[in-house]
Amino acid sequence: MDAFLQGAADALTLSAILSVIGGILLGYMVGVLPGLSRPAALSVAVPLTYSMSPIGAIAFLVGVTKASAAGGATGAILLNTPGEPSSAATTFDGYPLAKKGEATRALKVALYASVFGDLVSTVVLILLAASLARFALKMGPVEMTAVMIFALSFIAALSGSSLSRGIISGILGLFLATVGLDPESATPRMTFGFIELFDGIPLIAATVGMLAFTEMLVQAQALFSRSDAASDAANFAPETDKHLRIADIGRLIPVTLRATGIGIAAGIIPGLGPTIGAFLSYAINKRLAGPGDSYG
Repeated sequence: MDAFLQGAADALTLSAILSVIGGILLGYMVGVLPGLSRPAALSVAVPLTYSMSPIGAIAFLVGVTKASAAGGATGAILLNTPGEPSSAATTFDGYPLAKKGEATRALKVALYASVFGDLVSTVVLILLAASLARFALKMGPVEMTAVMIFALSFIAALSGSSLSRGIISGILGLFLATVGLDPESATPRMTFGFIELFDGIPLIAATVGMLAFTEMLVQAQALFSRSDAASDAANFAPETDKHLRIADIGRLIPVTLRATGIGIAAGIIPGLGPTIGAFLSYAINKRLAGPGDSYG
């Protein structure tokens, strides 16, 4: 308790609060840009912390990390291009809502849900961090292998209507993860002589290539195509309603609570992380949706 009170006192100082605000502004701006995810935001932010105090630097980097994750939903909703992989699931409903003229409402929901989930998960981390650390130190190779296999079993929940395609995608992901230096022998694996691949496939290059560049081609086809379907795909309806009503909030509360719980569990289990947590949350909420709700 003494450590918690001391940490709270340090975090509530004026310099720490200003550092968090500055980190949030920088992180959100970087997160909005397609392909520039949290690692890119942190690489930009770290040199700025050299002249800060230790507490101010940590507060600044925490703000960058949190805001860049929230900013990734902006590109997913407005451009159909997520700022980072964990925001890819937002494109399924966020971009269609933007085309229907409800972009502002979608952005508000994404922001509020992100703030709520982040706040709750941070409280859970504060309460369980010490216990989880003691438990993690007792895990050996056998336990870690079992946890990884358990994490891979989530492919079944994320495969949609085709389990075979989900398994093929999972195997392809494992294959791509082997690119780089072997962690024990430092032997290059499938690097083809490129030093840039020694650390694995660059996340930013892969994200831009798979998400941003493909969407650019789709938008270009819709812009220059003469077909009516392509023209409709490129048009956005004017915004008519920018406010969230009480009924909307009532429908969002159980979804947000479920998503928060799933995200916390995905963050605790090794091998999952925010991307799988986001897709798993989307899949579960889609299955639990009522007959009047439309997903995707």
